[in-house]
Formats: sequence, C-alpha cells, structure tokens
Amino acid sequence: MGSTSDYGYPAKVQSDLQRSADSAVLAAMQDLTPAPDGSQDLKSVHSSVHRYVTSNVDASFHVRDSNIDVGRYDPTTIYSNVSLLNDGTFDTVRVTLRRDSTANSPVSLFFAPVPGILESEVSATATATLVKPTLMKTGADVLPFAIPKDYWEDLEPDKIFTIYGDGKVKDGNGDDVPGNWGTVDIGPSNNSTSDLRDQILEGLRQTDLDALHSDGRIPFSTHIDSSQPAWLNADPGLSSGMRSAVEAVGSPWT
Repeated sequence: MGSTSDYGYPAKVQSDLQRSADSAVLAAMQDLTPAPDGSQDLKSVHSSVHRYVTSNVDASFHVRDSNIDVGRYDPTTIYSNVSLLNDGTFDTVRVTLRRDSTANSPVSLFFAPVPGILESEVSATATATLVKPTLMKTGADVLPFAIPKDYWEDLEPDKIFTIYGDGKVKDGNGDDVPGNWGTVDIGPSNNSTSDLRDQILEGLRQTDLDALHSDGRIPFSTHIDSSQPAWLNADPGLSSGMRSAVEAVGSPWT
C-alpha cells in the first residue's frame, strides 16, 4: 500500500504540471504576434508564462527564465526532439515546470522515507508552435491590398511604410516608394469598394471563391491553397472608403 501511494502521488503531481505547462504555452502564444514593424516582444512571452503559472498553479510557484524557450520551429525536428532556431520570426514557445532541486523543491513522499527515499523530482515540458495556414476557406480574414513584389521581397524586418488614401506610399524616411499600389480582387474582377469592405470586415466569401474557380484561377471552389499559385487581379489606387473597415479590424491606416 505504501509503495503504491508513493508512486501515485508523484504521478499526479506530474500530470498536474503537464496540464499547467500545456496551458501556459498556449497563453503565451498570442504575445508572439509581430508588431506592424515586424518586431516581437519576447519579454511579454516570459511575462505571460509567469503570470499564468502564478495565477493558475500556485502564487509561490517559480518558473526559471532558463526554462522558457522562445524561437523559430525547426521543421526537421518533431515531438520530444523539437529544436528551436534563433533566427527569423519566432513562432514557438517551450515551457518546463519543475519540482526538483532547481525549482520549487522535489515532491515529498509518504512511506518511502522508511527505506531512505525522502522525495521525488518531477517536471513537465510543453511546446506550442504557430502553424502557418495552408488553406483559406470561407470566413478567412483578408486584407485585399497589394504592394510590388520586388519591394516586398527586399523589405527589411523593421521597415515601415505608410499607405495614403490616394495610393501614394512613403517609406520610413518619408520618401515616395514607386510602384503600382492598390487593391487585390480576391474574387470577382469587378469588386467594388463595398465588396472589399465586406471582405475586410467579414472575411472571404463563398461568392469570392466561386468567382475565382469559375474563371479558372483556383482549382477548387472550397478554398484557396497557399501552396498553389492563385491568379488575382490588382487595381491601382486605394479608396479612402475602406479606411473605417481597416481600422475596425485593428490595422493602422494613415
């Protein structure tokens, strides 16, 4: 009976730690969303983990910063061997919660001290990764605006540009950026300002997918596959009538 109790209690503690670690990484994932300038506030990720654990596990429970890893997921690794890269846009959080000699003290045992075993070390690790979407279905959030391909590919991570209602674009130095800037018709080629506003506020519509498919610009009418090319029409000029829709979904407009 004694050995069974001593085996079961650390197992329960480990299970509780695992649930808490799973929830903590999910709570921290939203802080990985890049700011408009491409920067990421990694301190907020750490703060979210600490805040979640102290609020939902135990106010005195300590998570060492060295047990919170943030990086870019290495797609060549999986499961327990997941490796994090320290470059590009970070998309992964890994958290280890411990009750051992390094943090929070080991788990005290009930009967094992009789033969000289006083405690047991327990830990749990959870990893969460932001996965890039591969399919755009009805309702998917879209911002139907276009910028020149060469300019986008040359854009540095901290580069800022401002789009004005007249279609003019200025970079972070206030200089005009050349190119055909405007909107993208993700759907019928004659999309109006009202159509674009609806897409921004409500997401991709089935009528948009039907139009793309009937024109032969996507292979299926159920979704847009991001791994496959989709031919879209672009129109120069930006209508100021879209401003309220863009601001309503939380994107800046100048």
